[in-house]
Amino acid sequence: MPISHLGVVVRDVKKSQELYLAALTPLGYKVVLYENNGKTAVLGQTAPEFFLAERTPDRDAPKGEYIHLAFVANSPEQVDQVYAGALSAGAKDNGPPGLRPQYGPTYYAAFFYDLEGRNIEACYIGPKA
Repeated sequence: MPISHLGVVVRDVKKSQELYLAALTPLGYKVVLYENNGKTAVLGQTAPEFFLAERTPDRDAPKGEYIHLAFVANSPEQVDQVYAGALSAGAKDNGPPGLRPQYGPTYYAAFFYDLEGRNIEACYIGPKA
């Protein structure tokens, strides 16, 4: 079953939005709407898919939170663009673009930590058979 949408809590919606747009614009993501007086930015390709909600006293991040998000790219070049965009917007490197044969013979990916320390990946799985 496909996932409809995903939301994460962030300290600063504006900075997180800048980072994710810098990273995900090559994949077709844009801001599709704002909610809660701008305290939630909703990104997507054509519909609401990825919510960035500002941390508030009643919406705190769970302790020991670990999230690994992987966004699918259509080519290795898109993976490179996502990684470069993320780092240019303040993300931290967690693995430069390259083949990851441990995941599959054509699996090409790059990893970065977002502003909250989450492990974010862009991956190209390879041509469809």
